[in-house]
Amino acid sequence: MIFTLPWLGDAWGAAPAMTNPRENSIRELGSHLLQTLDGFIFVVAPDGKIMYISETASVHLGLSQVELTGNSIYEYIHPADHDEMTAVLTAHQTLTPPPSALQDFEVERSFFIRMKCVLAKRNAGLTTGGYKVIHCSGYLKVKQYTLDVSPYDGCYQNVGLVAVGHSLPPSAITEIKMHSNMFMFRASLDLKLIFLDARVAQLTGFEPQDLIEKTLYHYIHGSDIMHMHYAHRTREFPSC
Repeated sequence: MIFTLPWLGDAWGAAPAMTNPRENSIRELGSHLLQTLDGFIFVVAPDGKIMYISETASVHLGLSQVELTGNSIYEYIHPADHDEMTAVLTAHQTLTPPPSALQDFEVERSFFIRMKCVLAKRNAGLTTGGYKVIHCSGYLKVKQYTLDVSPYDGCYQNVGLVAVGHSLPPSAITEIKMHSNMFMFRASLDLKLIFLDARVAQLTGFEPQDLIEKTLYHYIHGSDIMHMHYAHRTREFPSC
């Protein structure tokens, strides 16, 4: 992302772009990368102001880069998702920076919001009431106050959010191609396994009948339990 957005400045971990003969080619390459993402990149300030959004947003939302840039993202998301967006943009005081971090670090963010979509119905994909569900993934850039600035430990400044937005696939897509390193399972709402295909034995060593009626929590790595619990509670499951 930093490569495609070199003009964000030092606050985002990149030096301001300097005018040089390679500048145009770098920007052109960045534009091609955005096209291949099948999504759009956006940068949002802590107050919700859209600092940057790629031109590819128009492909998914029908809203132009010029129209979106400089306005509040809250103007373009469903009112019921405002609290979700605020939570995403909040740097909680209880967060723990990685041991290798000095004063700046990133906090991963993955969430779903409904954004306005003005595309013609035949091109809009999966929309409801003029809003389109967008899966956003990226990171919150956080600065930790130094001791000479703040007398308290654990004080953070939220610089903003950098994320990539993807449209959900159309509801007409009912099948997912299964590769040789994949298996299918079904689970109840409490993540109790109720079906597994035979390929699970080849990939995990467990027979399907040994796993039925067992909770998925028993078979994931200990370091992933908190992530799974959060995803289970918020219903934001990544692809397995």
